Amino acid sequence: MKTLNPVADEVQETLDRLTDQVAAESLPEVVELLNIKAPALGQEIESSFQSCTWWDGDYYCQDENWRWHSVDLTQ
Repeated sequence: MKTLNPVADEVQETLDRLTDQVAAESLPEVVELLNIKAPALGQEIESSFQSCTWWDGDYYCQDENWRWHSVDLTQ
């Protein structure tokens, strides 16, 4: 099962800085890509998260409380 996992505080800070400098990828683009690999996860992200980005080889999505979650596609 594909999952979403809250990130450590230092990753949270890095992603906050990264997305302050460069606009995060739009949610629809990431959802479209995830729908190919994990349709249920793509739908969950679309309904529960406000933005997503790709960083250091992984997808990360930000919830309504401004917390980032890593998207684990390996499970």
